[in-house]
Amino acid sequence: MIGKASLRLGTIGSIEINVNVTWLAVFALLVYWLRVGYVAENAGDITSAAAWLISGAGALILFASVLAHELSHSFVAIRNGLPIKKITLFIFGGVAHMESEPRTPGVEFKMAIAGPIMSICIAAVAGLVRFGLLGGNPTGVAALITEYAFYANAVLACFNLVPGFPLDGGRVLRALLWKVTRDYVKSTVVASAVGRAFGLLLVFSGVTAAIAYETPAFLWPVLVGVFIERLAHLSAVRVRRMHARTPLERGIRFAPITATPRPVFYRDREPPPTTGK
Repeated sequence: MIGKASLRLGTIGSIEINVNVTWLAVFALLVYWLRVGYVAENAGDITSAAAWLISGAGALILFASVLAHELSHSFVAIRNGLPIKKITLFIFGGVAHMESEPRTPGVEFKMAIAGPIMSICIAAVAGLVRFGLLGGNPTGVAALITEYAFYANAVLACFNLVPGFPLDGGRVLRALLWKVTRDYVKSTVVASAVGRAFGLLLVFSGVTAAIAYETPAFLWPVLVGVFIERLAHLSAVRVRRMHARTPLERGIRFAPITATPRPVFYRDREPPPTTGK
């Protein structure tokens, strides 16, 4: 489901970092949305050039946060004997390409939870700087950037902890079910069913909000929901088929996928929730 049109940025350790062309389009849109939304509403008396620079910095922070999230998955996987050759950032977040499956539920759990823990740590540091050190200057450049980093990583962690495959929380759920039932295929099917339900909920809530508020802004959750629902379904089908074949017949797997929900642009007022939370 991830296209092959990607740009190679370099390597971190032994992991190749790629950016799919779809992410570049999202990056440009994110800079614009930050400029007309979050920065326009919260910045003080700054020049237009400075506002655009802040918006660009915010988009880069989200880029770096998703990459750090994926790297944490990858380093834990490598440490547990699962080779990770590359990470690709794309329109809905990031994915680490894994050449074999976790052999135990413990490895699956550690690899899945590493990403949200990284996002929580980044949010904690950004929150400490913003609300602890910069609390007296809420409209300064540093305050705006660190506050966005705090909210973006908090949302990234919470969203990916939803217990539906292929999100990190879904992989945690699969690991727990696998531990209890000792059945990897059945655990994957159950976690994928939760993921499909969550994806459909996003689609329904996004369409409902878009109609109710007469704005296409809520169509982003619809796209994310469709992606999650389809990938959850295909993952369950793939696992059934893989375990009906010999190891040599199995293809490349994917480590935990980091899905990026709609970024936070507002401080004093936020758009109505689209996930029923």
